[in-house]
Amino acid sequence: MKTFLQLFLISVFSINLLLAQSLLDGFNRANNTTVGNNWSEIETAANTAEINTNRLQLNTNTVVGREWVYQDISAQYETILTNNSQVLTWACNMRQSYPNPDGFVSGKYGILFVLGSSSSDFSTANGYAVSIGKDGNVFPVSLVRFNGGFDSDAKISYLISGGSFKTEYTSIKVNYNPDTDTWSLYAEGNPTTFTDPLNISTQIGSQVIDATYTSQDLIFTGAYYNHGNSSGENALFDNLYIPGTAVPSTSIQFASSSAFVNESAGTYNIQVAISNPDASNATSADIVLTGGSATNGSDISSYSTQTVTFPANSSSNQTVAISITNDVDLEGPENLQFEIQNVSGGISNNAQAGVPGVFTLNIVDNDIASLMISEVADPSDNTNYRFVELYNNSNS
Repeated sequence: MKTFLQLFLISVFSINLLLAQSLLDGFNRANNTTVGNNWSEIETAANTAEINTNRLQLNTNTVVGREWVYQDISAQYETILTNNSQVLTWACNMRQSYPNPDGFVSGKYGILFVLGSSSSDFSTANGYAVSIGKDGNVFPVSLVRFNGGFDSDAKISYLISGGSFKTEYTSIKVNYNPDTDTWSLYAEGNPTTFTDPLNISTQIGSQVIDATYTSQDLIFTGAYYNHGNSSGENALFDNLYIPGTAVPSTSIQFASSSAFVNESAGTYNIQVAISNPDASNATSADIVLTGGSATNGSDISSYSTQTVTFPANSSSNQTVAISITNDVDLEGPENLQFEIQNVSGGISNNAQAGVPGVFTLNIVDNDIASLMISEVADPSDNTNYRFVELYNNSNS
């Protein structure tokens, strides 16, 4: 009979197996018409695949077409799915702008995140994906199996479908249990912003058993956009997770959340720290003045956004110098608020702003009003008891 401790350890171990995943790409890098970070691009026109505002964006042009990016992930985990001993988890954020995503026939609109594909040629491969877009005036999220590509609806089998997501910012998660070949699909939509796809809990449809391609080596993943010739439409992808052991991401944060400094100090150095620096990739961030009661250019010398850069494999703090004005004004305590923004580089080029990501610098006023009051009686006034009051309120 197993002891309580043994059962507890088995339970914890099972949870860890279930939750194992790694962030393949969060696309947190500067805008660029080249996606980079090991992605290969298949485009019908120049710049239809790009990094835009820390997301992957696939764009339409004036012709019917298909845009996709792909990469080989065989080094990340066992890509013959049935050979795994743990529940596999994929997750992503994706959204398409066309109001009626109606599928994958040429000229229609639909998007997919490819969980696993036997080939980088998504017009001939076999495998599994999650999609938004389906013929028939319904716009579900679907777990699909594709046979010979997905350049037409005839090649796609919809294993699980549900909901109506249209143009919503959709977070999706898929679990696969290799012991039973059971698949589960989860999805949640938001009209304005993505959420963390790993934390969603709304199940779509029911579990399904499918082993059609789980014994094939599905070594490619990717993002795919099928579109017509309408200009100005796009598909967004973000936070693509694949199975594997979670890798700690690089983060940049302030060494403390606040500090006090006397206005006579002259200079204060804000300390900026890094966690999990990459061995071969530098990490940078902007330190932005976002608010506070002190006046930029008056209480401090004019401050404009400064960029700090941590060299590869360096964990030493970086500093941002603030020049404080020692004026003669009676102001009382004032403060400045700084925020970490536009983080780039780090492990897998996915560095993030850590905690604390906001720093408050409190400036202590050293100008004290000297106030001396002396009340002198008028000795000649024995009736009204007049007094003369003398005072000085000059600054010292």
